[in-house]
Amino acid sequence: MKSVNLVASVFYDGEYELGDFIGVDSGAKYLIDKNLPIKTVIGDFDSIDDISYQKLIDKDIELIKLSPVKNNTDLDIAIQYALKEDYDFINVYGALGNRVDHTLVNLNLLKKYPMIKLYDDTSIVFVLKKGKHIINKSNYQYYSFFAIKECEITLNDFKYPLHNYCLKMDDTLCISNELESNASIETSEDIIVVMSK
Repeated sequence: MKSVNLVASVFYDGEYELGDFIGVDSGAKYLIDKNLPIKTVIGDFDSIDDISYQKLIDKDIELIKLSPVKNNTDLDIAIQYALKEDYDFINVYGALGNRVDHTLVNLNLLKKYPMIKLYDDTSIVFVLKKGKHIINKSNYQYYSFFAIKECEITLNDFKYPLHNYCLKMDDTLCISNELESNASIETSEDIIVVMSK
């Protein structure tokens, strides 16, 4: 099973999952500054300084330079690249925060690519497939659930349990739940989960 870490432009100072590193636009500068191993860099590089860009050119890595005029974001194209490279797990760092428009479009990428996980310094955001799942107690305190489309959700062994609750796309009930111990969740459709510290 192959994993890749896509590092985008929003500063991230946490730990990374094991796997290859791909810098997305100015995320490539962050990888250079942290001396992390870079497999590929992708972007139009409109937000990277000339010195850092020259360092990328000087390194023996694949550099995919995109036109600044395009129909997809740099991150969207980087995810497509990772899928073509047959990565099984795609972890995305530095895609949440700063500009609200970029954060919203990156959250929407979860619907387009449900296999990705988005990380910031305090949270993980991912799609949980429909069905029944065990959630193990971890160092994340809060668990929030959002409908991609209207569905039924059952939460067992959570601080605030639910049974066959109709979760709608504009629902705010399922914010900031907590685990009592290991718990289970069952949904009739895929949902978005946010785990926060």
